[in-house]
Amino acid sequence: MSVKKPKLLVIGASGFIGGWLSAVGRDRFELIEASRRPTTPGPRGNRQLQLDITNSDSVQAAFEDVQPDGVILAAALADVERCEREPALAEEINVTGAQRVARECRGRGARLLYTSTDAVFDGALGGYDEDAQPTPPNEYGRSKARAEAAIREILPSAAIVRYSMVLGFPRSAGVSNHLDRIAATVRAGQTISVPIAESRNPIDAPTLAGLLFDLVTNQDASGVFHIGSRDKLPRVELVRKIAIALGCPGSLVEPLPALPPGKAKRSADSFLICRRLPELTGQPMATIDEIVARAVATEHSPSPLGRGPG
Repeated sequence: MSVKKPKLLVIGASGFIGGWLSAVGRDRFELIEASRRPTTPGPRGNRQLQLDITNSDSVQAAFEDVQPDGVILAAALADVERCEREPALAEEINVTGAQRVARECRGRGARLLYTSTDAVFDGALGGYDEDAQPTPPNEYGRSKARAEAAIREILPSAAIVRYSMVLGFPRSAGVSNHLDRIAATVRAGQTISVPIAESRNPIDAPTLAGLLFDLVTNQDASGVFHIGSRDKLPRVELVRKIAIALGCPGSLVEPLPALPPGKAKRSADSFLICRRLPELTGQPMATIDEIVARAVATEHSPSPLGRGPG
């Protein structure tokens, strides 16, 4: 006798993280991919749904249709410069949209996991655990911090997951990521300039997807969780390590002393100290070397969209 799978609604399924969730989650869930894109036949065998979190009727109709057991909200306006130019749009998508989803989850008894970011910290302290108070340096970070606070007020049982740089080759057509762009540049023999004033602790996409699934199904996992490597590196050293793992010269990665004019302020050292997740799972977080190796390997891993080497 087959066991009924939990029904999981992934909002923002057309993005990088959503694509990974949709690609690897169908063995564990009855998975519904929701995005603003028009509904098309699902290439991964999952049902697709059109959902616009800036529209209350769209959110309500989707929840009424799906009746999910759990929801992962990965949709956001993450373009940092656009958030600076259009703060009202950032508020509507990142804050008000999240509130709409949280209220529907509360009203229907659905479990909610909200994906957030290290950009809620300005990096002045050089390390932040889950209890640290947000100090966002830009409008993107401010909107995500406001969304976190709103979700905690509406639905205290929700899990809020912050992560930094996510490494992996995309599982969705038309989506790019840090690793994609780095690989395209260094494989062409071109140099890539990376800010020297920023440090990060990354996570690879398949590991992140698995941990998000674990948290959304764990009724005891409420509040804020950080996900990232247990060590950190300046971004320029991290990208150099990635280039070498891709079989390219590390000398192609050049330090960038300062951001170009007009760029929004970024976090200097937003190292996410991952305390709660190892306590919950009993497993330590991986090292950067392990994460880079796993991320590079995603290029050759089977893909429902037929993405292969090169």
